[in-house]
Amino acid sequence: MGSGYKSIVTKLVHYFIPENQKQDIIAFTNAKLRAQIILVTFGLYFIYCFNLYMYTEVKTVLILAALISIGISAILFKKGYPINIVTHVYMVGNAINIFGECFYSGGFTFTPALLLIPAGTMLLGSLRIAKIWLVITLLFVVLLYILSLNHYEFPIVYKDEYKYYLQFTNNLGILIAGFAIMWIFQKQKSDAVEVVDKLNKEIEIEKYKSDKLLLNILPSEVADELKLLGKATPRYHEQAIVMFTDIKSFTEIAEKMSPEELVSELDTCFTAFDNIIEKYDLEKIKTIGDAYMCVSGVPDSTRGSAKNMVFACFEILDFIKAHRFKNKNAQSDIFEIRLGIHAGSVVSGVVGQVKFAFDIWGDTVNIAARMESGAEVGKINISRAMYELIKNDFECELRGTFEVKNRGSLEMFTIKPNM
Repeated sequence: MGSGYKSIVTKLVHYFIPENQKQDIIAFTNAKLRAQIILVTFGLYFIYCFNLYMYTEVKTVLILAALISIGISAILFKKGYPINIVTHVYMVGNAINIFGECFYSGGFTFTPALLLIPAGTMLLGSLRIAKIWLVITLLFVVLLYILSLNHYEFPIVYKDEYKYYLQFTNNLGILIAGFAIMWIFQKQKSDAVEVVDKLNKEIEIEKYKSDKLLLNILPSEVADELKLLGKATPRYHEQAIVMFTDIKSFTEIAEKMSPEELVSELDTCFTAFDNIIEKYDLEKIKTIGDAYMCVSGVPDSTRGSAKNMVFACFEILDFIKAHRFKNKNAQSDIFEIRLGIHAGSVVSGVVGQVKFAFDIWGDTVNIAARMESGAEVGKINISRAMYELIKNDFECELRGTFEVKNRGSLEMFTIKPNM
C-alpha cells in the first residue's frame, strides 16, 4: 500500500512539471522541487477544510482564498508560466491565510507561522522574490506590533469552545509545514548531489572519449599542450627519421575493385602498420591515398630510433608477405609495396582549425618521399644520411646515384634483411 501511495504522489508531482522542463535533468530536478512545495501546501490547506466548522465565516473565506490562489499557481506552473509569476500567485494565497490568521487570532498569537512565508518563497522562487516577501512580512509584523501597543482589540475567528484545540492544531500545522519545507530542501540537496555526481560521471566518460579521439589525431605531448594552452607550439627537430610506403600500381588496382573491397584492404594494411609502428615507438603522421607516412624522433627526440624504424619496415614487409599468402585469390598486386627512408631535420606542428592535423615539413620529408618512389618493390630504399646512421647495425647495398626531381643526384641504398 505504501509503494502504491508513493507511486500516486510521484505521478501527481510529475503531472504538474512543465513538459519543457522534463528533458534537462537539472531543470527537471528544480521543477520537481517546486511542484512538491505547491502540492504539499495545497494538501495542508485542503486538510484544514475539515476544521472549518470550528471557525467563523471569515476563516472559511481565508482558507478558500488560499486554496484557490495556490491551485491557480499550480496550473500556471504546469502551463510553463515564468516562475516569478507562479511564486507571487502562490505567496498571495499563503499571505492571505497566514496574515489573516495572525490578525484574527489575537495579533501575535500565531506569528511563528509568518516564518513560512519567506522560507517557502526562497525554495519556490528566487532570492530576490524571497526578499520582497520578507519585507512584506516584516511590515505586517510591525503593523501588528503598533496595533498591540495601542491596545487594539483583535477580532477572533474561531469559536471559543475550540480555542485550545485550534491553537494546538495550528502550532502542529506550523511544525509540520516547517518540517516539510526542510525535508523538501534536504531532499533537493540530496537530489542535486546525485545529479552533479551523475553529470560528473558523464563528463568524465565524454572527456575520456574526447581525449582518446584526440590521441588518435595528435601525439600525446602535443594533445596535452593543446588542451592546456589552446594551441600547439611549432617545434624544430634536428634529427628525425621519416618513412614512406606506397602500393605498387595502386591506381590500376583500385579501378578493378569495388569501393568496399578497396577500403577494406587499405584498412587491414594500415591498421597492421599502425600496430607495428606503435610497437617500435614511432609516430604515425598520416595516410595519403595508398601512401603511409611515419616518423621517429618527433615530437620527442627520445621517441624511436633509426634501428627501430628499420625493424618496423621489415615487419611491415613480413606482414604484407603473410597477407598475400593468406589471400592468394585476391588481387595480389595490391599487396606489393615500396618503402623509403631518409634522416634529417624537420619542423612539426598542428595546422588548421577545422579537422586540424599534426604534420611535419622540410626537405627531409621531400627526400624521404623520393626514396620511396625510387624504391624497388618489396625492398627498403634509404638515403646516404640514413645509411650513415645504421651502417654498423645492418648490411646495406649501394644501388648507385639517381637523379631526383628538384634535388639533383642522390645516392640510394637498399637494406638487406638480417638472416
